Amino acid sequence: MIRKLFKIFGLIVLASALVILSFFVNKKKKTTSVKGYSIEIVDSLQNRFIGKKDIAKLLKKKCSIINCKLLTEIDRGLIESRLNSHPSIERTEVYSLVDGSIKIKVWQREPVYRVIGKKNYYVDSRRQLMPLSKNYTKRVLVVSGNVPVSFACSQLFDFCNYISKNEFWNKYIGQIHVKANREIVLVPLIDTFRIGFGDLGEYSVKLNKLKAFLDSAKENKIWGKYKFINLKYNKQIVCVK
Repeated sequence: MIRKLFKIFGLIVLASALVILSFFVNKKKKTTSVKGYSIEIVDSLQNRFIGKKDIAKLLKKKCSIINCKLLTEIDRGLIESRLNSHPSIERTEVYSLVDGSIKIKVWQREPVYRVIGKKNYYVDSRRQLMPLSKNYTKRVLVVSGNVPVSFACSQLFDFCNYISKNEFWNKYIGQIHVKANREIVLVPLIDTFRIGFGDLGEYSVKLNKLKAFLDSAKENKIWGKYKFINLKYNKQIVCVK
């Protein structure tokens, strides 16, 4: 019983200390001057769609952070929402430091594949369409042909995401062509033949079948003899010379 009372008393003391600390922090903020801001692009080694200079321009154009004199004048939510409206930015975090400086952390959107055709765009990791950038081109799987947006963000996304995360297929397949009936043709990066894949039903099974065929072709020295390999039909692979 006494132990419980001590525990409750300790929690009350801790809560009181946090309230008092928060009071003094807020009071200090009211008189703390803004000492500039710093920008960190967290994933700059993976993507370069946007740079620190671009973000600085956005801050001058869309936010009042440049003119703020006190920390209490900084509207962090507004800054985050304005920066997040940029087509290359996925999310932003804005917070103040004890010395009065503002820290801005930015994460870029991550493309999974690129569509080329009448409209050119990326599909990002959240299944959202992402415009191409003048600053940077991400090397990802390329998709051509007849690609409705609904298909691009559903079945086709699942397939491309599977390819990009698989070490072998990511290195082997360079392009996917979508036909009018939504059947697809795979274009390898290192081979001259094309692969008729059919629709995307049970795609992992078809890829396993294709991998077995590729391994067998090497062993049996029939590599390079075919122009087209068709996986469309169940339980068989049709090869055309």
